[in-house]
Amino acid sequence: VKPEFELDDDTVMWMIFTLIMGGAENPAATIGNSMLQLAQDTVLRSRLAADHSLIPAAADELLRQTSSAVSLARNVTRDVEIEGAQLRTGDRVLVWLPGANRDPRVFDRPAEVDIDRSPNPHIAFGDGPHVCVGAQLFRTYFHVLLREILTKMPDYAVEEDRSVRFDDAATMWGWRSMPAHTNR
Repeated sequence: VKPEFELDDDTVMWMIFTLIMGGAENPAATIGNSMLQLAQDTVLRSRLAADHSLIPAAADELLRQTSSAVSLARNVTRDVEIEGAQLRTGDRVLVWLPGANRDPRVFDRPAEVDIDRSPNPHIAFGDGPHVCVGAQLFRTYFHVLLREILTKMPDYAVEEDRSVRFDDAATMWGWRSMPAHTNR
């Protein structure tokens, strides 16, 4: 069977790179960011440990607030003006996800982690035709991971003074290392 279209080597390599980054490093960074947030917010952590039914809403709010994905680049497909800025077909734009996920026109108290926020139209995974292909898979294992950590290690502590952020990842906000311990 002849393929519908051919992919050159550069395209194949870019697709593999994107799948590795999106499927391994970004989830690991988001988990680290979220575990730090919960380590710092012991009231929320206790609430989740006591009631696992809150984990899906908490996971979405943690994604909104602590997602590792910081930007997406897109090509403008038609001339358009947005808030006084003229964009032309072919221009390249950078969507700053933390800004969108903390937009006060969309979210009340955008700087707060509020697991009772509803609706929660965050774009941690992108949106529309550009939504992350692994979004549902990540949500599923993020829910399981949160439940298991809050069940088996509810008292964990992050050693922030020994934690090291990535300093060379332009489009990802995460940790190179984050030591933690538990008293169990």
